[in-house]
Amino acid sequence: PYQIYSLNNFYRTVKATYRSPYVSFRCVYDEQPKEIPWTVAQPETLRLDAGLYRIGIPTDAKIPGLLASGLSRKRLGIIEKLVAKEHSYNDFQILRHEVTRAQYRSFINDPLVRYGLYANEKEPEGHDYTPSWLDDYQHDELPATDIDWWSAYAFANWAGGRLPNSFEWITASSMGNYSYPWGNDFNPEYTATAEQQLLGPHSALESMGDITAAGVINMAGNVSEWTQSLSSGGQSFALIAKGGNYVLPGEKTARIDFENPLPASFKAPYLGFRVVFDG
Repeated sequence: PYQIYSLNNFYRTVKATYRSPYVSFRCVYDEQPKEIPWTVAQPETLRLDAGLYRIGIPTDAKIPGLLASGLSRKRLGIIEKLVAKEHSYNDFQILRHEVTRAQYRSFINDPLVRYGLYANEKEPEGHDYTPSWLDDYQHDELPATDIDWWSAYAFANWAGGRLPNSFEWITASSMGNYSYPWGNDFNPEYTATAEQQLLGPHSALESMGDITAAGVINMAGNVSEWTQSLSSGGQSFALIAKGGNYVLPGEKTARIDFENPLPASFKAPYLGFRVVFDG
């Protein structure tokens, strides 16, 4: 959706009271502007003459593969609906913290999981849900990491929920009102990012100050989190991971708009997930 919104064919409708750190504005003048009240300097403007202008996607534009084969009005309408669906905010509940090792171990120990009853229909044959830390019972409060997207999807399905899409994740992080879950200024003392020089994640059940107004914790750091949203950047599709982690510097990666496209089979000790429930 971010790539699609960069095209001038697309727009987003919002209420007049909508605010966001990603939305600003500019002014146009029907006549050459005179001095305006808030400055003694003349506004810097560019004149656009009346006439016919082409509006659309140039044939040589670099656009997502989804659109590369041509953009008919019918297809444009379909894509607009898809984007609108991606941006709709239905009622949902989200886990306050990242899924823990203890919770993931319960999933692994369920015999029905081994029969693939909760798997994504496109999950690779013979996929193994077992993480590297399974036999370590001393750190069950840590987030479940070294989990690829297939395993995160299956866990969420098993738990009766699903992975959040990236816009739901942003909504839960700050309702889209701030750059970080706690406000607009980065504070390295609030979150487990590289500034803390940690050797691994801290407990998923505790936070240094990385907490939203609603009480959701560790969305800016500790471990990054899988979502169900696709990224069409590059030559192939990938799944979007949201949030910073203890390895990456936080000023950029702890922002709610940061995203990291990863292949579904990717695993890392700094990548976990949380679950949302509809209704």
